[in-house]
Amino acid sequence: MQVLKNLNILLDKLVLQSIKSVLKYIRNQQVAGSSPASSSKKAVAKATAFTIHIIPPEKISYCMKRSGISHSIISVVVAIAVTVIILAISFSCAAKKLTFETTFYFICYRTEDNAVSASSISGVVSSYGGAGYILEYGDAYYVTVACYYEEKEADAICQSLKHRDLNCEVLKISTDEYTVASVAADIKLYLGNLNTLQALTTLAYSCANALDTGEYGQTQAKSVINDIKNTLNGLLISNPDNCFSEEIRRLIAECSDASEGYVYSKDLRRLQIAIADSVINVKLV
Repeated sequence: MQVLKNLNILLDKLVLQSIKSVLKYIRNQQVAGSSPASSSKKAVAKATAFTIHIIPPEKISYCMKRSGISHSIISVVVAIAVTVIILAISFSCAAKKLTFETTFYFICYRTEDNAVSASSISGVVSSYGGAGYILEYGDAYYVTVACYYEEKEADAICQSLKHRDLNCEVLKISTDEYTVASVAADIKLYLGNLNTLQALTTLAYSCANALDTGEYGQTQAKSVINDIKNTLNGLLISNPDNCFSEEIRRLIAECSDASEGYVYSKDLRRLQIAIADSVINVKLV
């Protein structure tokens, strides 16, 4: 048992030495002008070579000899460990960043820690004229009433609802920087998608307000929903099989639901929040 313990300690030291050598190689390559992803890939190829040189036969201790484990096996084990770590480094270095800034202020009726509880409340909110859309954010599920773009407006509406015995709160969510996992991702396309979805949230919001004031009737409301759906269909053509595809299909289905029967402002608010949900929670790969 002591032999294996000593061997583990030695392996830890060897792996650490190998990692330091490989990281030094990556830094030197980046100074020379190589990209992070390219440097990491080259480092993976050199990991084994570094390891072989870093573990000369004379370094094999008495405990290693007693265990019957050869120098070549130790070298391979360390090389594999280093390669796995370098692959993780390569993934981190290769990730792109996409900047898209926007802020939503959601009026939420209730916050739940599971989807089932939130679903049971959603219908109640809808019966009050609220969106009733369940927004998952962080580790919670928020049953939403409405969504605004100005904090003062959201706070005023929230206070008004509280006076009607609806214990609401305002949830502020801001987007900033998205991590794009794939080096092959089309950043310009993704940014265009987010801008388009953001514009559709404001279109649905304006339509909901127009229905509330009586400016819009059923014909105008259904026309707006149809315009949103057509825009989403156009996005789907541009994004047939990527991280946005399922989100867009989901939103197209939301449009179909919103346009069925008599259209209320809450239907447009639900659609607005559904689109905002995609902007906030889409995972870019």
